[in-house]
Amino acid sequence: MLVRDIAQTDPITVTPEASLASILHLLNRKGVRHLLVVQYGRLVGIISDRDVKSVLALSSGLEGLDHYRTADQIMTRDPITIAPTAPVEEAARLMLSARISGLPAMQDSRLIGLVTETDVLPTLSDVLRTVEPTRRPA
Repeated sequence: MLVRDIAQTDPITVTPEASLASILHLLNRKGVRHLLVVQYGRLVGIISDRDVKSVLALSSGLEGLDHYRTADQIMTRDPITIAPTAPVEEAARLMLSARISGLPAMQDSRLIGLVTETDVLPTLSDVLRTVEPTRRPA
């Protein structure tokens, strides 16, 4: 199975100017853990819920929240990406080795989608189940 078969094809995006408050709102309202940061149609970064939690921890929660922070200030720049034609196993390997939970799928310089551990795990689980059931001692 390929990344394009499991990738979310309509990931939620923000601009680098998006405020931290709007980022929090999107993450909570949409129930997602990743936002892609796009400027002029080009992927420039990714924001995970971990990035937001780090900012909140540094500012002592919502009360101390610096409302002037923007996506540009908290995003991971030049995120690791994967081709939509890559095998799902490669996406899993990349996420494990880089200790990340989401990969933008890119074709040339065009954003195709987003693949997350939530997309990858069920696929790998299905593959493992069809190969051979786990045997446990009696």
